[in-house]
Amino acid sequence: MINNLKATRISGKRSFSSHWQWRPTVSLCSMMLAMAVSIPLASCTEDDPWSEYEDSNSGSSSSGSSSGTVDVTTSTASDVLGFTVSFDTSDRSTYATSGETAPTDENASDYEDYIENYTSTQTITITYNGSTASADKEVDGVTVEIDGADVNVTSTTAGVTYVLTGSSTDGSFRMGKSDDNKKFGLTLNGLTLSKTGAPAINIQPSKRCYLNITGINTLSDSGSYDSSDEDRKGCFFTEGKLLISGTGSLSVNSEEMHAMASDEYVWIHDGTDLTLVSGAKDGLHTNDSIVVTGGYASITGADDGMSCDADVVIRGGLLHISSTGDAGKGITADGSVTISGGKTVVMTSGDAVYDSSDADYSSCAGIKADGDINIQGGVVQAQSTGTGGKGFNADGTINISGGTVQIATTGKRAGSGNTTSSPKGIKCDGNLNISGGNTAVKLSGTGDGTEGIESKSEIYITGGCTASYSYDDAINSAGNLYIRGGYMYMQSLNNDAVDANKNIYIQGGSVVAVGAGQPENALDAAEGYNIYVSGGNVFGIGGSTSETASSSSQGSIAFTSSVSGKTLGLFDASGNGLFAVTVPSTSCTACYMTADGMSSGSSYTVKTGVTVSGGTTWCGINIDGSFSGGSELTTQTAAANVGTGMGMGGQTGGGTGGSGRMW
Repeated sequence: MINNLKATRISGKRSFSSHWQWRPTVSLCSMMLAMAVSIPLASCTEDDPWSEYEDSNSGSSSSGSSSGTVDVTTSTASDVLGFTVSFDTSDRSTYATSGETAPTDENASDYEDYIENYTSTQTITITYNGSTASADKEVDGVTVEIDGADVNVTSTTAGVTYVLTGSSTDGSFRMGKSDDNKKFGLTLNGLTLSKTGAPAINIQPSKRCYLNITGINTLSDSGSYDSSDEDRKGCFFTEGKLLISGTGSLSVNSEEMHAMASDEYVWIHDGTDLTLVSGAKDGLHTNDSIVVTGGYASITGADDGMSCDADVVIRGGLLHISSTGDAGKGITADGSVTISGGKTVVMTSGDAVYDSSDADYSSCAGIKADGDINIQGGVVQAQSTGTGGKGFNADGTINISGGTVQIATTGKRAGSGNTTSSPKGIKCDGNLNISGGNTAVKLSGTGDGTEGIESKSEIYITGGCTASYSYDDAINSAGNLYIRGGYMYMQSLNNDAVDANKNIYIQGGSVVAVGAGQPENALDAAEGYNIYVSGGNVFGIGGSTSETASSSSQGSIAFTSSVSGKTLGLFDASGNGLFAVTVPSTSCTACYMTADGMSSGSSYTVKTGVTVSGGTTWCGINIDGSFSGGSELTTQTAAANVGTGMGMGGQTGGGTGGSGRMW
């Protein structure tokens, strides 16, 4: 297949599954975290299944490695969370051309998926002229039947390319099945074609179609399709593989069907310019995979924007995808979604819908996968404005190892009582693994369950820069939550900033956690579970301070003070600065701090009004600069066990909303 991807057959579908391993690498920026990742695990090995996780995921898409790629730029939380999601066509100059190169090895699994490797030996030009159409020649093995402006072709000859040009308001092109169909070329060259009650282009052979777009082309249909024994799912429909390339533009508009549909896979190559709009169904729909390696595509569906029954693979290009219907998805896959390049922007505007048969809600999502969501590179933006909307929603795992992810939801919770659908920035039923990249999530809706990042299993943060702002928990794990590297900024307006329904293990990384007023916390493990600290740099503030486990191997301090908007520095007894943090606007006063190498029984001083010079500041925290000046706020003796033990576990709601919006 394409680079780093391997094509396999699964249950009759071609799966462009990722052939990568989730193995964090060390960058120059991650050297700042060297101390964090070298700290040994807490002594509570019975409670820490991380080693078991490492063993079970060895050589797979998840890794327990404590080192992670960190992509840090000097920035404030306002910078990170102040993004907007928009369809910016000026991005075309940056992303639409990816420099894709066709393989030259005939044994490559994707060799035949490139038009450069298709040999055309015959060309038939079909010209549409109002109510009529004509073909310029006859070719042995090819039958062309014309009825008005409806053209029907059958062929048993290899290497034929059909060039469609001209205009008709009631015309079509159909390729019928024969006993010996061959792959073929189809060039659209300045074609305007409309059809009532049928597809404008209907390809019935299940062979490769090399679609070459030149000039400006428009296809449309209208009305309900006439009854037929054959499958006709869209205005542009093919039973076979559709391989799209060219330097022209193609606009496809369907009133009641998919705009473009294939019963095999669709591949959008570099240089293409597509606009696909469906007023009733999906913009692009396939019964197999969708691969994008370049070009520009604007895709809008009243149902889903882009939908497939296998995998979605995006390696380059610029995608503007929207869904306007209730419970619609921007991108949805029965398999997995893997993005490693280009820029993908998805927007949904519909509301959650209650399904009485399932007794549950179905909600919109920017990206929805029945399998996994893997973000390895590129830029991905998602926005959902309806009730209960999600940014990412995976039934499997979500793995973020690179790139830029920006997610915003504005809707409120749908439903009431025990049956609801709450907005989420990132949600998965499996594990959430973040090992690199820049991830920012902001939710402006209110209501219990309106969480920034949520896993119904466990969360592993080993690298990258991750920020989340929400009404409910900023990040929540139904299982254990591990922080072993990277940078994190978590802020909740009405609940805990960092919450786990089991244990929290802080083993590295740099964290700013801002919770709500009492009884909410910056960090909160469930009742009967613990917060284990064996490394990392953490500043937390909330209505109270959760208790850390007495078996923690790194010391911590806790104190109460009004520090809103102040720059604090943490110093050891020799006056060495450990880290500095600029506190966001908050009415909370319960503070928690720990730094790499802090020893229980040793004395540490917190100063306010310190000056920070050099190093890298991300969302207010700086671990590698120089810290000077300031006045003493408090001097504390570090201990393994600090805090009030007022954790509320996995419960939601009940906070006083002590934090103020700061971005």
